[in-house]
Amino acid sequence: MARKIRVGGRAVPRGSTEQIPLSVSEFYTAEAVSIPVTVIAGQQPGPTVFLTAAIHGDELNGVEIVRQVILGLTHEKIRGTLICVPVVNRFGFLHHTRYLPDRRDLNRCFPGDSTGPAAYRVAAAIFREIVLQSDFGIDLHTAALGRSNLPHVRADMSVPEVRRLAKAFGAEFVVDFPGRKSTLRGAATAAGVPTIAYEAGETFKFQRREVRKGIFGVYNVLAELGMLAIPAREPRFRVVVKRALGTRGARRHPRSRRAAGRAAVRGRRGGEHHQPLRA
Repeated sequence: MARKIRVGGRAVPRGSTEQIPLSVSEFYTAEAVSIPVTVIAGQQPGPTVFLTAAIHGDELNGVEIVRQVILGLTHEKIRGTLICVPVVNRFGFLHHTRYLPDRRDLNRCFPGDSTGPAAYRVAAAIFREIVLQSDFGIDLHTAALGRSNLPHVRADMSVPEVRRLAKAFGAEFVVDFPGRKSTLRGAATAAGVPTIAYEAGETFKFQRREVRKGIFGVYNVLAELGMLAIPAREPRFRVVVKRALGTRGARRHPRSRRAAGRAAVRGRRGGEHHQPLRA
């Protein structure tokens, strides 16, 4: 927990905050592609936590969560170290797309390969420079294009330290799912860095409610790990979902009046879904 942090070859001393451009790839013009990394290193020893967003370049809520956390915390306030990466997929973020230029999904390329295709080299740099220097991780997401996610945490609840993070985050819904091994969350946990994902809202938007819940969740986790001396915020209720089912390509009927997030009751109609191009 008391390891010395070095990102992109640059050491970050205790009691300091450093903004570091981390080179992860290059454009076809041979210009380096760097992603912004802010390292907040407290004076007192403690865990190292990474906070990442925009692995998918069109998912913006996490970008604002990380930005607000950076603005709200200083190295005088925390113990341990917080590594913040507001935009992991700079290619996608700049071009308003989920993917990298080769149409690969970066969140299917971890832990990466430093000698492989471009996407795997980007993943390898992030994994080496950010993930493997950390003790815990929080990865921030939204739903894919055209969909919206109710705020929830995804976590492999069979791993005790992951379960600890998921409960501490304070989300009302936790989806107990290990995830693919090629995701950042799955690969980090497999490498001994317990990691959870926060999913909330939709693409191409900054949504205040989802952002606010995410900030509170990050602070809750830091408090649980002893990095912040603040009281935790408890959720109104907590539901751990073992199996999640969804309907894609359907349209909600106008008679549906049940608000998103309300609990469903067996035997009670919650709404109707219809396929608009079917009789």
